[in-house]
Amino acid sequence: MAESINIKQFKLDVFRGKEVSDSPEKSYSGTGHDWMSYRCIYLEGFDGRVTLNLELFWKKVIANKLDVFTQTLLGYETIIKFGETMQLKEAFTAQAEVSYSDE
Repeated sequence: MAESINIKQFKLDVFRGKEVSDSPEKSYSGTGHDWMSYRCIYLEGFDGRVTLNLELFWKKVIANKLDVFTQTLLGYETIIKFGETMQLKEAFTAQAEVSYSDE
């Protein structure tokens, strides 16, 4: 996947909830293959950290050579409450802005 596309630079914003707003929960940016470091990210959760898998998100961006792509994803957090292990789900919206090199 990464060999067939030449990303010049990217910006990734992650928003809590199902909407894009003025202030993202987290922002990331980079050049070239730096996007690979953001295939799975961790955000602050209810009791620990929320895991957000962006593997399929990036696959869509790169396979379709999209300049801007927005998608709502589910983040998962495992908590232990009263001796029971539970998994919490929370919606996040990821938005990528990507520019590509001509090489």
